Amino acid sequence: MQKMHRYATAALLAGVLSTSATAAVTLEGTRVVVKGSVQRSASIRAHNEGATPAMVQVWIDSGDGSDASEADDVPFRVTPSGPRVLQAGAGQTFRVTYAPRPSEVLPTDRESVLYFNLLDIPPAPDNVSQSTLQFAVRSRIKLFYRPPGIAGTASAAAAALEWSVHQDVDRRWLQIVNPGPYHVTLAGLFIPDEATLPNSMIVPRGTLLVPINRAQPAPEEARFRWIDDHGAAREHHSKIKSTHVAQKETTPY
Repeated sequence: MQKMHRYATAALLAGVLSTSATAAVTLEGTRVVVKGSVQRSASIRAHNEGATPAMVQVWIDSGDGSDASEADDVPFRVTPSGPRVLQAGAGQTFRVTYAPRPSEVLPTDRESVLYFNLLDIPPAPDNVSQSTLQFAVRSRIKLFYRPPGIAGTASAAAAALEWSVHQDVDRRWLQIVNPGPYHVTLAGLFIPDEATLPNSMIVPRGTLLVPINRAQPAPEEARFRWIDDHGAAREHHSKIKSTHVAQKETTPY
């Protein structure tokens, strides 16, 4: 795979002062979904909203946001590849294709998540007589791969979450279990008499534990927002089914 290190380093060390780090090149979407049951690829479009040309580079990482290169074990290919210049007002469609080597095959019983990256490298200024600093701006969005044959639908995954309250002598927490094969991204979680809780993504067949206030009555219902395939926030209410009290362990003499 073509490495990005030299492009990122050149952009970050270039001698241009940027009054802001706002990207001129934006992505038309907040996620990419590759549905293996339909086809092995999906598209995402970038658009240069700035007044000058910009160099862009795209790549996919498997979860390490600090890596500025496409890892060798990522089972996706992006076309067109390599750095390219987008003129002011112009767009570019990138196609993401699932094309794994034998060692790169993703799980077939659940959805996988990776990340699509776009680096926007602004042009050097006309006036280079002053000491200035240039910033490259990276956009990073989720890339979901859904293998063929997995049960249920992504749109029904949020409603299938299982909620319960657990507590012991020292603490209380809300347990959220995702029993299905799809990721569920929470965009807001609200419980009566509780502060707004942070956003989270619950992995397939995973569990999220959220500390809650023991001084308040145990909540009976959770209101939450989740993000659909189009990046829209949707709201749902779920009953909190049960409360479990852990017995304090004692050590026999």
